[in-house]
Amino acid sequence: MTTNGTGIPPLRSYQLPPAQAIFNSLRHGLGLTFTLEMARQSGKNQTSAYIEAAVLLHQGAPHLTTTPTPINCIKVAPTLDPQVKLSRDRLRGILRAGNVPHTVEDGHIIRVDNARATFLSAEPSANIVGHTAHPLLEIDEAQDVDIDKYDKEIKPFAAANNATTVLYGTPWSELDLLGRERAAARRAQHLDGIQRSFIVPWTIVSTHLPTYRTYVEAERTRLGPTHPMFTTQYEMQQLPGKGRLFSATVLEQLRGGWPRRDTRPPTARIVAGLDIAGGDDDRPEAHDRTVLTFAAVTHPAKAEPVPQNHVAVLQALSWQGTDHATLIPQLLSIINDVWRPDTLTVDATGIGETTAALLARGVHQRTTINALKFTRPTKSLLGFDLQQAAITGHLKLFELDQADAASRTLWSELRLARADYFPGAAGFINFYVDPSEGHDDYLISLALANHAAQQHEHRVARGR
Repeated sequence: MTTNGTGIPPLRSYQLPPAQAIFNSLRHGLGLTFTLEMARQSGKNQTSAYIEAAVLLHQGAPHLTTTPTPINCIKVAPTLDPQVKLSRDRLRGILRAGNVPHTVEDGHIIRVDNARATFLSAEPSANIVGHTAHPLLEIDEAQDVDIDKYDKEIKPFAAANNATTVLYGTPWSELDLLGRERAAARRAQHLDGIQRSFIVPWTIVSTHLPTYRTYVEAERTRLGPTHPMFTTQYEMQQLPGKGRLFSATVLEQLRGGWPRRDTRPPTARIVAGLDIAGGDDDRPEAHDRTVLTFAAVTHPAKAEPVPQNHVAVLQALSWQGTDHATLIPQLLSIINDVWRPDTLTVDATGIGETTAALLARGVHQRTTINALKFTRPTKSLLGFDLQQAAITGHLKLFELDQADAASRTLWSELRLARADYFPGAAGFINFYVDPSEGHDDYLISLALANHAAQQHEHRVARGR
């Protein structure tokens, strides 16, 4: 598989099997649908541009040189800027390297003689109905493309000419477009033996690129080997579409083996997380709880593979239906006189913003108040960090005591906690307890305490 001209770098060996399978479908007009998932920065876009260039030059499907239908490859991406433009420019770079004459029309079409590559946005508002792909339809970062948009507007591009379809990306949820099409490709290849699903994790790429191995290993150390951002982007593992935040194994691993404490250990470094109750229902039993969680934090040893602080949850206190004029003095008394945390992370969303400000004015100077407003990114960070700490064993909680209501409620929320995963450049998680099953105040307070612990820096006492 070469293109006309010289100077085009060849594909690496791990890029060849999917490219060869795609070319085979093009040559024989099979109209197959492929998924190609490659670790971040490993050459996915180069593979795509190489295939596009070959088709434009009629080498990917030689029978097309005599067909009366003009060649029109179509590639869609989740956003016009930068993703569509980057794909267009990547193809232009390949053509320039091969000294292939080409023109750009309307900013999004590349023409080589009578063959065109059209680049379109898959944004929900983009008006792209009516295009026809022949012989190739590509979807870049397919995990970020809306399924309905694909089914109703994009996939029909391939219908008239039975175009071969390729979905590129890195895995995220098993329920997004890429996850769905991966499953379909695997079912199809099981029936006829033609491979349609190709997955290239970082370990394969690193055998060809030592510098890539160095980078990814550093990311593994930074994030931890079980962090969802690492397992999806580099290990190529899907996340469950909707499921529990913690598996049964992880829940068992969370048990710390100590009872709930009423006072702080004398020499411990203490952090805390505060979730403020909201809602305007006049019935006290209908209110969310205000939950204040205290934990001891210790720093990891230098030799530990995951550089994450260890968190031992010691106490979780709650108030339900308590007015804020009464609540604030009680919180300050517990914080200043009993637990004296180094750091307290407060949910400063909505009414919590006022509470955080009042606490900041009333706490002892030893305590740093971290007011955290919930947005999709900040809550996602809380969820990933909480999940990471639990999976790696860096988070432990006081034991379940069936006779203690707070203990029962906390552990119940952990068992009921759900996680929804959303694709995107950053990747997001939403964690919660379904309202039909209960509240999630203890869960959120725990996540805030873990956040405070991970922000905690070792303080060294110095003599005068």
